[in-house]
Amino acid sequence: RIYSIKKQNIALEKQVKERTYQIREKNKQLIRQKNELNLKNQKITDSIQYAKRIQDAVLPSVNILHEFFSESFILFKPRNIVSGDFYWFNKIDNQIIIAAADCTGHGVPGAFMSLLSIASINEIVNKQKVLKANAILNNLRNDIKTALRHEEGVKYRKDGLDIAVCIIDIETLEMQFAGAYNPLFVVRKKEKAKIEINRVKYFETEEYGLTQVLADPMPIGVSIRELPFTNNIIQLLPNDSIYLFSDGFSDQLGGDKERKFMIKQFRDSILKMQDKSLNDQQLFFDDAFKNWKGDNEQTDDILIIGLKI
Repeated sequence: RIYSIKKQNIALEKQVKERTYQIREKNKQLIRQKNELNLKNQKITDSIQYAKRIQDAVLPSVNILHEFFSESFILFKPRNIVSGDFYWFNKIDNQIIIAAADCTGHGVPGAFMSLLSIASINEIVNKQKVLKANAILNNLRNDIKTALRHEEGVKYRKDGLDIAVCIIDIETLEMQFAGAYNPLFVVRKKEKAKIEINRVKYFETEEYGLTQVLADPMPIGVSIRELPFTNNIIQLLPNDSIYLFSDGFSDQLGGDKERKFMIKQFRDSILKMQDKSLNDQQLFFDDAFKNWKGDNEQTDDILIIGLKI
């Protein structure tokens, strides 16, 4: 009886040792796999960080805005290191061309689309000297469709971008605006605020009025509705404020009810901040975004451009 119990104990100890060995080997394997995964993730992150440096180098210097506008700001917050949103501007003769764009997707796919779009805009504006806002969008649409070979099938049919383009004559203050889904805000003192052109919405407080110049409901890319883009002509006044933006800020989920910020609240915030400098407005929107987002993930890339005439 005692011999049998000892034999069982020896067998049990052997099983425990074997099981312990197996667990240790499994843990070693898991540690190796974890280290390999961390290394791969680090290499991917390092690669994307390098891509960010390339994308940052392609984006224009903000000195152009500082030189020709009394005040300006750019709030630019990529969701995943690199961005599908991008801004573009340049000066040709007495015209300043400014664009705010939102490419399909975010992260690496969006960044590839942004680089393709920036290269096309550089060709259209800087080399071909196209200085009509709607013509820039018409040409950009043709370039993107050709580059993505849309005519060969529907595989990339949803790829493209939304964009707002304005061209400001710094001598006459006449502004052209064309938009592919993305609108433009013009804010000025209430007594002179209304802008008499087609396709606008108007909002006001006791002191200021905001004109939302509507974009054409078409993207840059393939769509069911492919008509020439509209060129809106607006006479700006000294002290006007202009805002171009993507939908990332208004689409951010957060707040007490975990809902979108919405464009209405975005407009109201702009009107509320008109007595503040654009630098203070940038700080306000940065804080407002963080407070609204809270512990939620960032929903999309963020881009807001503010300019003071």
